Amino acid sequence: MNAEIKDEIISETTSGSADDGNDNNNPKTGMTYPPGRKAKGNTTTADSDDPKYDKVGGNVKVIPAPPQGATKDAARATSNSQVNSKLVVTKADKVTFNIHLEVIQPKVTKNAYLTVRVRANVLDKHGVTMKNSQITDTELKIDLDNNGKPQVTPVDPSSGQPLDTPEPLDANGDYKRRLSGPGGGIDLAKDDYQVELGLQIVGSASTSPGGDLATIEHATAKIEVR
Repeated sequence: MNAEIKDEIISETTSGSADDGNDNNNPKTGMTYPPGRKAKGNTTTADSDDPKYDKVGGNVKVIPAPPQGATKDAARATSNSQVNSKLVVTKADKVTFNIHLEVIQPKVTKNAYLTVRVRANVLDKHGVTMKNSQITDTELKIDLDNNGKPQVTPVDPSSGQPLDTPEPLDANGDYKRRLSGPGGGIDLAKDDYQVELGLQIVGSASTSPGGDLATIEHATAKIEVR
């Protein structure tokens, strides 16, 4: 193999937000959206894993405030993680990557949804995006179909419009998918580069009566040279 992602993190970022939909029960500090790796808005939480050189992950739990106390239409939580790691190419080659996405135990009710977005790119050694270097930018929406069964739909990250036929969860109630790119590989000369891997998890649940919720026990994206 002429390319290898090294166990060397160049940069990493994590952030999150959590809002249970009731501004009246915020902490005295007024922090509705606590920043950082962990976020908590009473019963609504978000958490991001400490990034590894080849893996990012997190979870969200969206349980809205009681309807009589709600000041917003929906509760919402977001987990964001990104890692830039060193990529070493020892001989000029076309390089392709696999990303293994796992979404463990996603749960939604009728008026709730989850989205999981995976982004990955090849950058030069200085962190500058290169031409035709996008490995993937994939967004998946998890909601219920007309029969009340969970479904996973690839959507356009810009518009949210469906791009493909919905898929069911597997027999364990999980969703796993392999993402590959760039299509046809990216031509890389012998040199050092960076691989950028990002994962965003979003949950939204209505504050209307009915006990809405949206949760993901854990989601991860792991990258490797193909």
